[in-house]
Amino acid sequence: MFALKLKAQVDANRMLVIELPPDTPLGEVELTILSTAHSTVETSHSERQQVRARLDAAGLLVHHPVPVGITPLTPDERLRIGTLKSGAKSSLELIDEDRGKW
Repeated sequence: MFALKLKAQVDANRMLVIELPPDTPLGEVELTILSTAHSTVETSHSERQQVRARLDAAGLLVHHPVPVGITPLTPDERLRIGTLKSGAKSSLELIDEDRGKW
């Protein structure tokens, strides 16, 4: 296999003209174009899609995180279950009790 790495410029018309060295073999070639322009959004989206595909293939991707028929909590219910009872230890005290003091 003959490999050749060249730098080129794509113009506004999306045309690419490449002049190859005289020792380049004739015949069919495989062309790979790697853009040096960087797009965080496109890269991030592409990487995310690849990871999602791998997780899905491994059966590790959750498609329906909330079971069908579940009613979401009301704001009052969330407040009730997220509030410590009167006289209870504070969250900080509970954490210190669990971890130990530093």
